[in-house]
Order: sequence, then C-alpha cells, then structure tokens
Amino acid sequence: MQNALYIEKNRNIDIGINMGEFKGHEILNIRECWVGRDGERTPTRKGITIPKRCAREFYEALTKVLIDEEIIS
Repeated sequence: MQNALYIEKNRNIDIGINMGEFKGHEILNIRECWVGRDGERTPTRKGITIPKRCAREFYEALTKVLIDEEIIS
C-alpha cells in the first residue's frame, strides 16, 4: 500500500490506511496487512474500500461512534 499509515493490530498484522485508485475510482482503503519476518507488509483481502465521495461521511460516522463510546471527546 503506497503512502499508507499503519496501526499495529498485533505482532503479525498491521492495519493500513491510504487513499488510492481502483478501476478509475478514487478510494479510501482500510486493509489488514500481514507483517513478514523481514518487516515487509503484504495487504490481505480483509478490509474495506470506501469511495472518496463517501470519505467525509465515514469520518463523521466514525467520530460520532468514538464520542458516543467515550473513546474520544
């Protein structure tokens, strides 16, 4: 995943987040990545792809959930 930001899920899996393109459509890609012994990350099929046009709505929904669950304020 090019220009991705990563969150460590566990010792072998990171969650990669990046903007990309698929079949001519701009997308927000959130995907589990396997971390090999050499530290290289390989994206898996587990994840979600959100059209760029829906990214703000996704952000607002995620923010609301995190506030409601008192994870952020």
